[in-house]
Amino acid sequence: MGTRLRPDLAARQEVNFSAEAIVSLIATLVSLVVFLLMLEESLALTTGRDPVTNDVRSAVRRFPRSEIGRYGVVVTRASKGRTHEVTDMVEKPEPGTEPSDLAILGRYILTPAAFGELDRAEPGAGKEIQLTDAIRDTIDSSGVSALEYTGDHYDLGTVPGFLKANLALGLRHPEMREELLSLVRELAGERALKE
Repeated sequence: MGTRLRPDLAARQEVNFSAEAIVSLIATLVSLVVFLLMLEESLALTTGRDPVTNDVRSAVRRFPRSEIGRYGVVVTRASKGRTHEVTDMVEKPEPGTEPSDLAILGRYILTPAAFGELDRAEPGAGKEIQLTDAIRDTIDSSGVSALEYTGDHYDLGTVPGFLKANLALGLRHPEMREELLSLVRELAGERALKE
């Protein structure tokens, strides 16, 4: 005898997503894209090490020193194009102590050695276990390379950055562009009238 779903149980259910869940999903998708770009780039590298199995890879981007304290920062020795050999990493340096302007974007290709160091890591900046500290501990044994990312970057950890990312992506979408432009003009016009 077959099992049939009751119509009242099969009714469409509404799904509500919190802002945090949406931000998390977007960040995960962005991470995947950056990971795939880094993987493609890393396969073409010649750093003297096996680029697929030995080096931890990190995405980095140049930031003004006034903003860099919000990120981890890499110190580099040798560079080949956009690829840098990392000699040190500092998580959220205090203003005036930042060792470079290359900020870590939080996107990595990790090796087993990095996971081993993460298991042994002690709380660092913010009294939290920092992935940056664990990766730094692999520099001498297996190496760390940074790929300088040059595409669009949106800081989803801030409300303005989150809104900017959504507007930028929405404006690129052919079916949403005009509606979003109209909404922005309307909101900007209302604000101008109130000022």
